[in-house]
Amino acid sequence: MDGFYDGAWSEYRDIGIEIPKNSTKVCNEVKQKLGISLMIIDSNDFGQEILGKSDDISFNEQKLKALIKDNPAGQGQQCTPFILIRKKGNFCEK
Repeated sequence: MDGFYDGAWSEYRDIGIEIPKNSTKVCNEVKQKLGISLMIIDSNDFGQEILGKSDDISFNEQKLKALIKDNPAGQGQQCTPFILIRKKGNFCEK
């Protein structure tokens, strides 16, 4: 669950966002149905974790983490947002 420790806060389960059991499979389904490459991440001011990514994303984990290193989604009053990352030159921009 985003923002909660697994199982430790069951009374808040209805307000958290559960992480998919198979994040890579979810990413591939989104790619297949909508044509959008996707990665599911857990990122905050302390670190980044790639939980899953669609198979068409060729960047390695180090490069993907570099894209989100500055925590572009913020860590304040935001709900779990979607972030669009577009190609620019040989790398990507947010």
